[in-house]
Amino acid sequence: MRVPRKNVLAPGNAFHKIWRCHNREFLLQDHGEKHAYLHCIHNDYQKRCSREDFAIFSYALMSNHCHETSQIKNSLTAFSGHMRRAHGIFGLHFNKRHHRLGKVAHGRPKTLKVQDDDELMKLMFYIDCNPVRAGINAKPTDIRWKDFSSCRFYCYGEKNRYSDMLTLPGWYLGLGKTARQRQRKYRSLLDQYLIKEGLKQNPKMSRGHFIGGQLWTDEMRKKLAKILKKKSKPPP
Repeated sequence: MRVPRKNVLAPGNAFHKIWRCHNREFLLQDHGEKHAYLHCIHNDYQKRCSREDFAIFSYALMSNHCHETSQIKNSLTAFSGHMRRAHGIFGLHFNKRHHRLGKVAHGRPKTLKVQDDDELMKLMFYIDCNPVRAGINAKPTDIRWKDFSSCRFYCYGEKNRYSDMLTLPGWYLGLGKTARQRQRKYRSLLDQYLIKEGLKQNPKMSRGHFIGGQLWTDEMRKKLAKILKKKSKPPP
């Protein structure tokens, strides 16, 4: 059942966005296509969006899907419009480049609500470790993935052509008083996460509508069920 995004997300909510290629095809396997996708996201965000409406914290691209952590500030509508434009332009030009017709994306992107800063931190580490779990890189900060992940930006302050669209989350700013202190602490926490959890698939990071503790997740599911049940009732 398709759940309207407005029933899950509201201003102030951080979330995990997942965009998948149609039929799990490896449409982003070529590095040029990864750059094309990031260019569409970056270009639309910088030219047509406001950080006051929504913020992008981090991203990581794989060969058949993309991850992003973000937060709705004031406008869910602005975020939905951004996705519609950026993904639509990428899909249109992808088909033109490859002389093909049909879908590029597997439906609309998923957006999973994140409970709090602690869960957001673990989520960012989780997507940093994606290339390692897939056997592509030996470590999250591998130089070959410097453009396709925000990991080196948070670990070393290293900027690429897309990092100016990123906003530092509050939990990251709390890691230290200076940029170097924050980067050192992020590297340490990421290393600990990689050793303990980073090599394991975690279904809760990509399934359902919520990412958080079990009690909180159960409560959110009940609230969502009530909303959907109320909307499904026929008018008197």
